[in-house]
Amino acid sequence: MLKLLSKKIEHIRIKNMFNTLVTPIINTISKFLCGILFLFNLGGTIMPETTLIEQLFSCDEIVVYRNGEEIKLDKTLVEPELKQLTDKSYFSPAFGVSLHDQTTNAMQKGYWLEFRYNTQHVYADMPFSKLLIELKPDYYGFNLIRYNDGKYDGRCYYLNLNVSSTKFYKFITSIV
Repeated sequence: MLKLLSKKIEHIRIKNMFNTLVTPIINTISKFLCGILFLFNLGGTIMPETTLIEQLFSCDEIVVYRNGEEIKLDKTLVEPELKQLTDKSYFSPAFGVSLHDQTTNAMQKGYWLEFRYNTQHVYADMPFSKLLIELKPDYYGFNLIRYNDGKYDGRCYYLNLNVSSTKFYKFITSIV
């Protein structure tokens, strides 16, 4: 029993020594590295990443699919409503993964909104040339399905809206 108690005390001493000596050193090194990265960024050699919402607004064309039928929309007409919808939204990690055949089959029913880009874009280290969302009323977030290399395939983004999509859904369905 005394031997076990002695081992426990030694373990506590080592743990305290680690917390007293090693942890502050690790914290200092981490702060130093963050400072170096910050200074490197100030040099202008790294372009700041735009937000996912800014990516939506930088699209070249907006298209809606109504039961598989493609309808081009006037971007200037959609943007104010989209701005209102995304005003308090934020990017969240998505668990969704898109499969091309399933996505294109699903696009044959309901309303789908597609943001098209003339050049490839990258957000969160994931490239795309189009972003697609399924429009439904009373959604509080969207999976943004990436189109890359000629297909809807791979990990999605998730945009948490913080508001219901019903008003935006009614707007889109009323103009097509």
